[in-house]
Formats: sequence, C-alpha cells, structure tokens
Amino acid sequence: MKFDLTYTELNRLQQFEYEIYEGDYDYIPSYLRVVEDAFCETEQVKFIFSSLQEDWNVFLFYDFLVFVMQLQDVFELCKGNTQEEYLLDFYAQGTERKLLLTKTDVETLKVENASGDKWISPVSSEYLNIAALQKDILQFVHKIKMMVEIVYPQLNTLEMLQKWYHSFEE
Repeated sequence: MKFDLTYTELNRLQQFEYEIYEGDYDYIPSYLRVVEDAFCETEQVKFIFSSLQEDWNVFLFYDFLVFVMQLQDVFELCKGNTQEEYLLDFYAQGTERKLLLTKTDVETLKVENASGDKWISPVSSEYLNIAALQKDILQFVHKIKMMVEIVYPQLNTLEMLQKWYHSFEE
C-alpha cells in the first residue's frame, strides 16, 4: 500500500477563502476539507494511492479527504499491541473500494480486498511491515503540513489542524 501527494510547483494562494461553520468547529473533517480545497485550488497537487499491486484511479478532490479522515485509525491500528483489524473504505463514487487491514503479529499487517464483486484486485492480499507503514504515515502527514505551509500557512495555525498533526506523534 502506497500513498503520496505529488506536485510540480507550489505557490502561496493569494485569494483563497474558507469558512468553518459554527457547528463544525470541533469536527476535524471540516478542517481537512479546507486543506483539500486549498490543494485543489493550486491545480498542482495530485493524490496517488496504490494497493494490491494496482495503481488506483483516485482524485485529490474527495478521495484524499476520505483517506486522510481514516488515517488516524490506520495509525492507531499499527500502534496497537493486539490483533486488530480496520476496514479502510474508499467510499467515493467511482472509487468504491474497501481494504481490510488486519494485524497478523506485532510486525505485520495483512491487506485484503474487502470490496466483494465491486472490485477484483490483481492479488487478493499483500503484507506490509507495520514499522514501515507507520513511517510512511508520519512522512505523509508531515508532507501535508509542509505543503499547507507553502500554499496557505494560516491553516497550520488552526487549533484543530494542529491537534490532528500532533495526533500522529509517537
């Protein structure tokens, strides 16, 4: 399983505006949506994801948000000491894929296609080193923060985003 954000060149947005609605002040997806909107407005950022030996046709708009909203849960699964599982659900229309992540031991995570007939993957499962996945997640979150700092640094001062970044510290 691989995931990344790529871009050719990032510049600070001059006319970017956002609003967090009153009922959403403590709802992290609202803040992550603003990050997604800022990245989309640059027209330079691309979200990529691959798993089970296939590069997925994902988009920055919506697929990125769906993924990052679940990233803390995947990170917590990696940190847990017991055999646990998590269903990573790319429910966006057009993507509609599910991956079952199961801890097989303290070092290994099994990734399986849990989409049923909606998606037939090239392979039914793959195994990931948990420490490597944790490192990838931490690098991805750091990259998001760094990119926000370039595109619209005021977002990084928002308390909810700061809490989200810090939730990935070990």
